[in-house]
Amino acid sequence: MTDRMLYRLAALAGLVSAGILVLNVFRRAGLVPTDAVTHAIAPWAGALALFAVVGLYLWRRAEAGVLGILGYGLSTAGFTGAVGVELAVQYIFPNMPQAQVDALVAGPARPALVTVAGAFSLGAVLFGAALIRAGGVPRVAAAGYLVTMALFAWRNALPEAAVTVDGVLAASMVVWLSLALWRAFDDLTPSDGGPPQQLGRSAPSTGTLPNTR
Repeated sequence: MTDRMLYRLAALAGLVSAGILVLNVFRRAGLVPTDAVTHAIAPWAGALALFAVVGLYLWRRAEAGVLGILGYGLSTAGFTGAVGVELAVQYIFPNMPQAQVDALVAGPARPALVTVAGAFSLGAVLFGAALIRAGGVPRVAAAGYLVTMALFAWRNALPEAAVTVDGVLAASMVVWLSLALWRAFDDLTPSDGGPPQQLGRSAPSTGTLPNTR
């Protein structure tokens, strides 16, 4: 598999993640039913978004610099933690008495939940800022990602209407960035099946991309 194919899979993962994110916030708002299917697919929003973040970072890593690696690292930790939290919310908490869930969330689990939310939020801020600094991506989308994802990390402290609006906007930013990642490789034609090289201001004049493996 070439790097071009991997980047495009990352872009596709972002698009699917955005769709699941919209479904999740609509289910939370009562606009779609809560059933076994919507419970089962809910954690995939974060898991697929993590793949998209990897693709975006690798694409713009040379221009993103130290800020990029910090944002990428925290985003990776945040999304990984968020997937773990979502697995507990979707598969464990429904089988527990609500009083026990409330006591767990307010007690022993609270430091872990706050840590995950903090890493997710700060990671979104740093990663969005790194994309803006790096250029080569839609800056409005990068700025929108920064704001909406940073807020979404604290969704349990926000009014439900705000969560729904913010979630839809965050999904829109993910779609925008994912399409930019996909389209970045439209003008490339693999000649010998070898991996394409990275696009960006530092790309060589040959039109090919350095090996990212």
